[in-house]
Amino acid sequence: MTTGVAVTIQYQGSIANLTSSTSYSDRSRNVSDDDTGFEIFGNGALTPSLQVYTTTSYTEELRATSNDTKPVSWLTGVYINQNTTRFFQSVDVAGAGALLGLPSDNIALLTQSTTTGQAALFGEVGYSPIDSLTFTVGLRGAQVQLASRALRTGLIFGSGLSNSDSTTQHDVLPKFNVSYKLTPDALIYGTASKGYRVGGVNVTFLPTSGGFVYPATYRPDSLWNYEIGVKGVVFNQRITFDVDAFYIDWKDIQLDLLHGDYDYFANARDAISRGIEAQTAMKITSALQIGGQVSYTDAKLSTTTAGVGNEGDRLPYVPKLSTSVFAEYDLSLDQSGRAYVRVDAQHVSTMYTGFGNVNDFTYGDYTLANLKLGLDRGPWRYSLLVRNIADQCARLFADTYKAGLITSPAVDSVTVAKPRILGLQLSRSF
Repeated sequence: MTTGVAVTIQYQGSIANLTSSTSYSDRSRNVSDDDTGFEIFGNGALTPSLQVYTTTSYTEELRATSNDTKPVSWLTGVYINQNTTRFFQSVDVAGAGALLGLPSDNIALLTQSTTTGQAALFGEVGYSPIDSLTFTVGLRGAQVQLASRALRTGLIFGSGLSNSDSTTQHDVLPKFNVSYKLTPDALIYGTASKGYRVGGVNVTFLPTSGGFVYPATYRPDSLWNYEIGVKGVVFNQRITFDVDAFYIDWKDIQLDLLHGDYDYFANARDAISRGIEAQTAMKITSALQIGGQVSYTDAKLSTTTAGVGNEGDRLPYVPKLSTSVFAEYDLSLDQSGRAYVRVDAQHVSTMYTGFGNVNDFTYGDYTLANLKLGLDRGPWRYSLLVRNIADQCARLFADTYKAGLITSPAVDSVTVAKPRILGLQLSRSF
């Protein structure tokens, strides 16, 4: 369930426009799992688990944007965000109370909360020496404070385990862009920009294990993204296109690692990701439109930390090839309605849950297709749809924490595509 409010206030001045965007949201989600397969007591007893996730977030952004765009344009602003996430889990084993003399069948209670506060200043200046050429420079400076705490109680944790820690991080993120308009409807561009992902706190079950000391915190990871591309509309608005090539230099990669039976986050070394992306849509006739997109990514470790992959290993969760295509045929009935048929398909190549390919869980390598017959008439929309036409049991995602890495490959946690669905949809606009 999600509740929230968002307010935007704008003011148009003689020199600049001011915009204030304020939002607040409160989200909660309950998950019920069957953990019987973990065989906590080795007797096949039912093991239900309830998990409750809640997140509250407050965000404020105030920005000023210049009214003039040529030859000089600018924007500046401030961004503030506070985000609190809470996690609760209860694990029961049927019959545990009677077997062990406990007041209930509960064997574990877990609570964890994390609060992140961020404040940032940002600005950007653009300069156009001629109408078709624009240079842009931007800068963002941010401070992030993060605090986390956890408590584990119950039979499997003994007398109870607690842990808490906090960290403060700073970063400065530059951005450079140059663009040139080939025509009023097409441009070529180049971009270099830095990004980062905030670090965090490890709230582990145990501070140490067999002489191994779990790191209390992990650092931010950062990357430089270099991109060149061309995009636009040609042939009397009949074809749109967007093609780019990218090179990403990723430093201090954050990894979710395991020691014994417990996971923790740490920083590894560096990786390089390079590739190309292209997408287009073409209006073949007044009724027929086709299009698609393709991306190829070569993402590998460039340097590494002992025990965490090898130089040249593929990065996990990244497909080398991803493509999609669609075709849509429209048939206008009269001025108030239209009928159409649309077919689309998507292919994603093989992915892995760890570095390299050896002993890692494999997923992806699937193709899914869908069909939709629609009728729009006035405010009403009717459609007959078929999703996953070939009824493929596609492996969309695999959870590394359970995908054969803790106990055995029998404890796989894999998200698969829904089976073939035939449905009718009816909607009305107001």
